[in-house]
Formats: sequence, C-alpha cells, structure tokens
Amino acid sequence: MPELRVILLLAGLALIAGLWIRERRRAAASGEAGAATSRAGTGAAADPAPGSAPPAPRLPPARVVREAPADLPVIQIESPGELDVSFASAQPDDTAPVGEASVGTPAPPAAPPGRTTAGAPPARAPLAPPPAAPATPTAPITPTAPITPAMPADEDGDVIGPVTERAADDTPWDAPRNVVLSAADLVIDWPPEAERQIVALRVVPRGGERFAGRSLRQALVGEGFLHGPMDIFHLPGDDARVLLSAAGLTRPGVFQLDTMDTGRYAGLNVFAVLPGPLPADETFDRLIEAARALAARLNAELRDQRGEPLTTARVVALRAQLTGAGP
Repeated sequence: MPELRVILLLAGLALIAGLWIRERRRAAASGEAGAATSRAGTGAAADPAPGSAPPAPRLPPARVVREAPADLPVIQIESPGELDVSFASAQPDDTAPVGEASVGTPAPPAAPPGRTTAGAPPARAPLAPPPAAPATPTAPITPTAPITPAMPADEDGDVIGPVTERAADDTPWDAPRNVVLSAADLVIDWPPEAERQIVALRVVPRGGERFAGRSLRQALVGEGFLHGPMDIFHLPGDDARVLLSAAGLTRPGVFQLDTMDTGRYAGLNVFAVLPGPLPADETFDRLIEAARALAARLNAELRDQRGEPLTTARVVALRAQLTGAGP
C-alpha cells in the first residue's frame, strides 16, 4: 500500500508538470503570432501600395442604447360627460341635514349619455338615519321624609334619649383645654414623716458619665415635671397635687435653674410619697412609666433605690411592698 501511494503521487506530479509545460508553449506561440501580425499591420499602414485606396478610419466601438418607446397608450374618452369633477369645486354646506352625505364628499360618476346601464349594478339608496328612541317620561321626584338620627343606647340596649342637634346660631361649643400649671400652682400634700412610705427609682447615665444639665432639664420638662418647692422638680396631677418628684442623686439634690444648664449631674432620683392623691398601685405605675420615659430620653439606665438594675422580678417585689398603702 505505501508503494502504491508513492507511485500515484509521482504520476500526478508528472501529469501536472506536463500540463504546465504545454500551456507555456501555447502562450509563447500566441505571443509570437500576435507580434508578427502587429508588425505586418504597421508596415502596411506606413507603406500603402501605390494607387490603392487609403485605409478606412477606425471607429470606436458602438454602444447600444435602449430608448423609451415614443408611443404611449392613450386613454380615449368618448365625451366629457363621462368624467365627474364636481367634487373638486364643491364647498361644504352647513345646511346639510344630519344623516346625509356632505357636499364635499365625491359623488358616484354619472352614467355617460347614450350608454346603457343594463349591465351595471343598481345604485344604492343613501342610508337613512336611525330612528330616534322615544323619550321616556321621567317620573317626578317625590321628597322623602327627613332622616331621623339614631338614638344612642347603652350596653344593655336601652335607649338613652334623643339626640339634640345644635343650631347654627347657638353658642359655639368649646373644646376641652389642657390645664397649664405653673410652679405657683403646685400643691404638696405629703403625710407626716411617721406615716410616709417613699418609693424611689434611680436614672443613671451609662458608662459612669454624667448628665449634662441642659439635657436633664429638657427631659424633665418634656415629661411634664415643673421646677417648684424645695428646688426640685415635681409632676402634678390634674388638680395640681404633686404625684411624683425628682431630685439630684447626690447631696444636696437640688437644681438651681440659673446654673443647671451648665452643670453636670451624676444621676436622677425619681420618687413618690405614699399615701398620695392616687391609690398606691396607680401611683407606682405612674412612677415606673415616668422613670422609663426619662431613661429613654437621656439614654440612661434604670435602677432601684439600692442601685441594682430594675428587673421584672424587682418591679414585682416593689409592688408587693405597697400592700396596704393608700390615700
């Protein structure tokens, strides 16, 4: 098999070489014949035979140009009446009835004179407008009886009484106003020292820092405390009686408003004196609520009166100690 492949390869190469040599010889022969013809033609043009006619001038090759047909088909019209151009000069007519075609719309061409219309389709009649629907008589509106307001009822369903509506010219109703108290309105009604029971909570800063006096004052005022007797803050009730009080954590525990904003404080002591204006359990709830609100405003910690963290268990224990204390 390898020898056969070699033989076929050599035979192919020999064939290709033979074809190439043949083409070279043919090209060389064609070149020599062309050169001889050119020399012969040049010699004949340069030396014309005596008495012979001069050679004809050589013209450039002609180009064939296709021209458009001169004769175009012409449409023959038998008479001018076959073409309807009335739509070209028509003007709109504002008086045309609704449902009919307006004047500006091109009309169908008329039949030419003398031409039969037997084979043409019959002309269509214009569409008539749809008949208007008969008007339905509207029944007169009958005034209804005035709406009677519902009667309020209690939990058992018993009607309390009619609703009285205030006329427009009556005396305007005054909304309840929040009672604004001042330090002079505060009423401290604490029992004698032998009968007192004090419940206190501490609000201390985090990380051993101190409260800025301005922040401390704003927090107390924001929770409704007023600076009053004994130079401490008090939280009054609606009747101006003091429910809770707040003093400084270190002695003497007072706040001087003239210098409070520039001072630094180690903490706040929020306390309630029992018995007070409210029941003991309600007063304790108000104390817990106010202390937590102050701690949130100051980003502080809440502890009991011994300085321990105020846990849920400690709150339950403090509430149990208030048994029997009341107004």
